[in-house]
Amino acid sequence: MSKVTAMEHIPITTEQVSRLVAKTLKWKAPRPDGINNFCIKWFTATHSYLAYHFNQFMEDAGNIPDFLVQGITHLPPKSQDCQDPSKYRPIICLCTVYKIYTECIAEKIYKHLDASKFLVENRKDVSKTAKSVKDN
Repeated sequence: MSKVTAMEHIPITTEQVSRLVAKTLKWKAPRPDGINNFCIKWFTATHSYLAYHFNQFMEDAGNIPDFLVQGITHLPPKSQDCQDPSKYRPIICLCTVYKIYTECIAEKIYKHLDASKFLVENRKDVSKTAKSVKDN
């Protein structure tokens, strides 16, 4: 590990935010913050403000507002047996803005790992698109 170079701070750009926002689905239900993806997607003037605040969050995680990291938990049943609590699958809906922020960070980490040759060549594409460890 002594030969491993530390990851340098690379600021989140407006272009990166805009590109990730463009991937969101327009009409998903609003999250706890009440902002739906349509607003974030088409009010492009906000993308530079999001990039600015994301960079502030990177400098000091204490700057992240509480509402941004809160979620709404839904418990859809896995089967018709609704009496057994283990038959429910918890799903947490997080704010889209927070998801975009974490996606910005994930992109930067992935690029660093790729440049540092930490990723196994035949697993790169799978790791990049996986949403959880189970997906890999």
